[in-house]
Amino acid sequence: MRQARLTDWVASLPDGPDTLVGEEGVQLSVGQRQRVALARAFLSDAPILVLDEPTAHLDPETAEALIHDVLAAADGRSIVLITHRPEGLDLVDEVVSLAR
Repeated sequence: MRQARLTDWVASLPDGPDTLVGEEGVQLSVGQRQRVALARAFLSDAPILVLDEPTAHLDPETAEALIHDVLAAADGRSIVLITHRPEGLDLVDEVVSLAR
């Protein structure tokens, strides 16, 4: 939860991490759902994580911090980051830009 920047929010919930948030997270904001999905991805043992617009619904400051956390959490895994936003691109090994 810490790596997905959910710790404070989860602590504020009535039952903490045991709080029910509706089927498929219907009671969560889009940004919260994205961060929960990231937290779940961090728990997997997949050698490659493909993250498609993981910061799309976050403010720039939170987006930058989240990318820092995602890269720190990589733990030897490769991350393919698909994004339209510049936050965190200075931290990656390679940037591929697609143009028409």
